[in-house]
Amino acid sequence: MPPTQKNNMTTQRLSRRLLSLILYVQAYRNFAIQRTNYAQARNRRAKTTNWHAETINFYNGLPDRDLQALNLHKNINDFETILNFTVTEEMLHTKNLGKFVFVRTGQRNTPHTPHTPHTRILRGIPHRTPCMT
Repeated sequence: MPPTQKNNMTTQRLSRRLLSLILYVQAYRNFAIQRTNYAQARNRRAKTTNWHAETINFYNGLPDRDLQALNLHKNINDFETILNFTVTEEMLHTKNLGKFVFVRTGQRNTPHTPHTPHTRILRGIPHRTPCMT
């Protein structure tokens, strides 16, 4: 079923392929976090890595054709939606994934330009906002 858009939200039925991609990106996030935890447990002076930036780089490294087949794009909205999607036990064991809905908010087709904070986030560069006094 093609995605539908309403009130700046895009919804589509969950598929096995989409669920696999969600699990793949979330597993990489967990791996990046645990790798840092393990390194710090072994050596207190171990370098702390930015798991969020690593996961964004991982997501951006996925083939465009795989994302496009799922109506996803390499932008911060789709990335955060995938990262924060709650996968339930029922989703993992059902044959009818179509009864679940994947919802994205925001303007998913808006490309990020070098001048937006989102591009800096996608590239793993921290965004600094001016201090308010």
